[in-house]
Amino acid sequence: MKVPSCFVLIILLLSGCLQSCSDADIRNGVLPVQNSGSKPSDDANAKTNSAKSDANDSAVSSPAPVEVVAADAAEAKPPEERADSRIAAKDKEPVAVTFEDLNLNMQADIVFRPVMMTDRVRELEGKRIKLKGFMLSDLRQKGIKEFVLLKNTECKFGPGGQADHLAEVKMQGNASARFTNRPVEVEGVLRIEPYQGNDGNTWSIFQIEATSVRPG
Repeated sequence: MKVPSCFVLIILLLSGCLQSCSDADIRNGVLPVQNSGSKPSDDANAKTNSAKSDANDSAVSSPAPVEVVAADAAEAKPPEERADSRIAAKDKEPVAVTFEDLNLNMQADIVFRPVMMTDRVRELEGKRIKLKGFMLSDLRQKGIKEFVLLKNTECKFGPGGQADHLAEVKMQGNASARFTNRPVEVEGVLRIEPYQGNDGNTWSIFQIEATSVRPG
């Protein structure tokens, strides 16, 4: 069947019009929407999920601070170490001794010999002790840095004296003593330091590196 020429002309005109509209839309910035396979709401959900994921990652990488409760230092140590600590602390406490603990059964005006040493004295040597006695008379009344501590007021230092009945006291650091006729208690470290007098005999054996002198 032969198509009338007027219909052909109409079709050509419509086709040109549609093409012209498409070109105009492109020139005006109106582009056809392409289907990307995801809806706008899907894009919003994806962004929200991404933000939540980042927050979770941040929480994992920066854990919340954990409260730490410190245990008692002594209880944290093994039992044997705790026992050693208690023994060490006990050794630091001054040991209360008397001149009977230092008795070597020495006579007056003799020379000290190591064989005279007793186990008790060896045990106390180098320990911090507290020893009571009487200060040997001195011309100084205060600021005394060295003095002789006697077992009793009848003891002598020098000729006629018993070397194990007294001790030489040397005050340490800025510590000093004030003279008194009353009994005193000396605290310090006991040393074995035999001292020979000008008569050739031993005048003293014990020395105390004292840190304090108080009424006894």
